[in-house]
Amino acid sequence: MLPSRHLRASLAAALLATAGGGIAAGRAAGETALDPCALFTQAEAEQVLGGKVVQRHDQEVGFSPGTICSYDTVASPDQVGGAYGASLELYDAVVFAQQGSYFASPEQYFHRNREAQGATPPGVEDIAGVGEAAFWLPAPGQLHVLDHGVYLVLSVHANFHIPPGPSDQVDAEERAAETKAAKQLATGVVLPALETLR
Repeated sequence: MLPSRHLRASLAAALLATAGGGIAAGRAAGETALDPCALFTQAEAEQVLGGKVVQRHDQEVGFSPGTICSYDTVASPDQVGGAYGASLELYDAVVFAQQGSYFASPEQYFHRNREAQGATPPGVEDIAGVGEAAFWLPAPGQLHVLDHGVYLVLSVHANFHIPPGPSDQVDAEERAAETKAAKQLATGVVLPALETLR
C-alpha cells in the first residue's frame, strides 16, 4: 500500500486517471440529478485506493440538498498507513430547485463555503483555471469546484494512520503535489464531462 506521507497526492492523481467519462456517462436524458456513485464507481475506487473497498456510502448531504458517494478500505496488519477513503460530493442546481435549500443555488453555497473556509485555519488556496471557480482546502485534502450550476467536492484521504506521527503531516511540497493533482483531475476529467451536459 502507499506510504501515508504521499497518500493524498497519489490518490488524487490516481483518481484523475480512473474517473474519466463518469459524469457524462452517468447522466441519461431526462434525469433530474447527477448520481455521484454512478460517476465514481466501486471499481474505480478500488483502483484509486489500491485495495478492496469494504464499505460504500451513498447518501444525501444534510445541510444543503446534495449527494455524496464515498468508498472506504479497511486496514490490514501488513498495510502501511491505515485505511483509506475517497468521495465525490455533488450539489446540482436541479436538486436545489426541487428540494429547496438554505442557499438559493449551488453557486451561493460554494461562495459561502469559500468565504467561511478562508476565515479559519488552515485557510484555502484559490485554484485558477479550474471551472468557474475553485479552491483547495489542504487539511482534509478537498478540491471544491463550481461549474455549470454544479458544486463538486472531491476528496481522497487516509481514515487513520499507523502509526501517527510527524511523517504523516502534509508539508509544503506535498500540498503543492496535491493541489496540482486535484487541478488535473478537475480540468482533465470532471469539467470536460460537465461541459457535455450543457
